[in-house]
Amino acid sequence: MEANNSLINKLTPLSVIVFPLAAFVFSWATASVTESIGVANLALTLAIMTVTAGFLRWDAGIITSLVAAIALNFFHTEPVHSLRITAGSDVVMISLLIAIGLGVSAVTATKVRRSVKSITADVSTSQKGELQEVLSTPVPFSRAWSAAIQAEAQELHHVNVSLIGNDAAGIPVISRRSPNPLPSDTEDQFVLPATGAIMRFSDPRVAGAVLFQPKSDVGSVTVSRNVVTAFVHQLELALH
Repeated sequence: MEANNSLINKLTPLSVIVFPLAAFVFSWATASVTESIGVANLALTLAIMTVTAGFLRWDAGIITSLVAAIALNFFHTEPVHSLRITAGSDVVMISLLIAIGLGVSAVTATKVRRSVKSITADVSTSQKGELQEVLSTPVPFSRAWSAAIQAEAQELHHVNVSLIGNDAAGIPVISRRSPNPLPSDTEDQFVLPATGAIMRFSDPRVAGAVLFQPKSDVGSVTVSRNVVTAFVHQLELALH
C-alpha cells in the first residue's frame, strides 16, 4: 500500500501535462473515425479523462477539460478543423464537458484545502507542545526562534517565498493591517490566493517585495497576517 501511495504521489504532478496531452492526442487520433465511433462516445471518453485528472489534481482537471473541449470541437464537430460550433447539441455537449471538469476540480480543491487545514491544525498543536518542552530549560536563542515559528506558522509550510523586483504590477498586495476591524480575541488571518500575493518592505531603502505563493497542488491557503508581517520585517532587517 505504501509503495502504491508513493507511486501515486510521484505521478500526480505529471497529471497536469499527461492528461491534457492525452486528451489532445486521443481527439487527433480518432478524427478519421468520428462517424463510426460517434461524437457522443468520444465526448464520454474525454469526460472520463477529465474526471480522472480532476480527482488527482484540481488544476489538472481544469486544464484537461479545456483542452478536451477545444480538441473535441476542432477535430470532431462540424465544421471540422474550426473552432466554430453550428449545432446546438454540440454546444451542450462541449459545455457539459467543461462543466464536468470544473466541477470535479472544485471538489478536489475543496478536499485538498480541508485536508491541509486539518493536518496543519494537528501539527500545530504538536509543535506548540514541543515548544513548551524546548523552553522548559535554557536553550540557544536560534533554536527557540525556530521552534516558535514552526509552532505558529504551520500553514506556511505549504507556501513558497521569493524576492521580486519593484515591477509587481497585477499581483495582489498583502496589507500589513486587516482592512476590517477584528475582535481582540480573533486571530488576524487572510486567504493567500493560489496565484500568490506580495508584501512590500516598509523601508524604502530595501528594494523589491516578498512574494508568497502556495505550492501548486494546494490552492489557496489561509495564513496569519501577523506571522507574514513579522517575517517580512525580519527580511527587511537582514537585507538592509
